[in-house]
Amino acid sequence: THGEVCERNAHPHNSSPKNEFVVVQNGIITNYKEIRMMLEKEGYKVVTETDTEAIPKLFLYFYDQHIKDEKEGKPSSLSSSSSSLAPDSSQPQESLFTRLVKKMLKTIQGSYALVVKSTLFPNEVVITKKGSPMILGIKEDGVSHTEKTMIDITFSDSQPAATSSSAPATVSLTPSTLAATSSTTTTTTASTASSSSSSSSSTTTTTRRVEYFIASDINAIVEHTKRALYIEDGDVIHFSNDGRFRFYRDERRSLST
Repeated sequence: THGEVCERNAHPHNSSPKNEFVVVQNGIITNYKEIRMMLEKEGYKVVTETDTEAIPKLFLYFYDQHIKDEKEGKPSSLSSSSSSLAPDSSQPQESLFTRLVKKMLKTIQGSYALVVKSTLFPNEVVITKKGSPMILGIKEDGVSHTEKTMIDITFSDSQPAATSSSAPATVSLTPSTLAATSSTTTTTTASTASSSSSSSSSTTTTTRRVEYFIASDINAIVEHTKRALYIEDGDVIHFSNDGRFRFYRDERRSLST
């Protein structure tokens, strides 16, 4: 969307030759010039004409500031204690990678769909969107289209007090939810009610091979899978290095249509 068609301006864009952060973007960052000016004043070298390059360099700037604050013993806006998940929560703490993405989203303006990788967080991916389309396709070996699967949804502390919670909500999705699709993680947990009592249940855990496809249009993934989750504006999805993924949302919204 910006600059001539050349290898220098082509995606993906990185924070530096060390690839601390690498970004692919579909959309336009409207305040990229202001971000570039700030980054250049801070000593970060800009090498392309694109708006997207500002994003990985902004990631590196926030990360460097976090490391500097920790070394100097100063409080950091990226510390785990500032997360909506309490440090002593029984749920996994929000990752630093996810917190970096959330901080970046408060800075950039425009319409975008982002995929972010980092050498600082090996084998992890974070995706998010605002305005631009994004879908998550899921292909899992041995899954029936009628089987329930489980995912974790985490809501920030900006939601109304009446519905706020310090721990993520676990939501059961069926293929009839979200345009006849479902989502899963590497470990799928299915709970079925006993025929003799609705209050008793049994849990079976199985490990399956899962592939994820991130695209802006269903036509890009239909040859691989017909199970897709349509990402909403403000969603942040973190894929961890064990193959699991977690949703983070700004406010509590129903997942059912």
